[in-house]
Amino acid sequence: MSTVELNQQERQQLLDVLRDMDATKSTERRRDKRRDVVVNLVVRKVKSGNVRKAAEPVSVFPGTVVNVAARGVGLKLAQALDTGDKIVLPLRFREGGGWLVLCQVRTCSRQSDGSFRIGAKFVERLEDPEGIAKVPVDWLL
Repeated sequence: MSTVELNQQERQQLLDVLRDMDATKSTERRRDKRRDVVVNLVVRKVKSGNVRKAAEPVSVFPGTVVNVAARGVGLKLAQALDTGDKIVLPLRFREGGGWLVLCQVRTCSRQSDGSFRIGAKFVERLEDPEGIAKVPVDWLL
C-alpha cells in the first residue's frame, strides 16, 4: 500500500470535509457562535414594533438571558413580545463594568413550560461601568 503526502492546504480541506460529515456535529447555522449563560435581569420594553399599536407606556419585567453572541441575545420571558419590539437590557460583566443595550426582537416562540423564548439583535449600546446609566431619550422614540 502506498501513501500520498498531502500539503497543508489539502490536509485542511480533508479535515473540513470530515468535520462536515460528523454526525455528532451541531446543525448550528448562525453567523456567530452562541454562548450559553444564565443571567437574571430586568427587561425594559421601550417601543412596540407594531406601528398600528398606539403609543405604549414603558413596561418593566423580569427575564433571563440564556445565550449571547456578537450580534444578539436569547432571552426567556414570562410574556410574549412582538417582532420589532425594542427592549433595553442592563448587561453587567463578571470582570466589572457593563453596558446598557438596546435590542430589537427578531423571534418569539412559546415554550412547553409556558414561557417565551425571545431572540433579539443588538441595535445600540451605551457604556455603563457603574450600572447607573439612564436610557437615552432617542431609544424611547
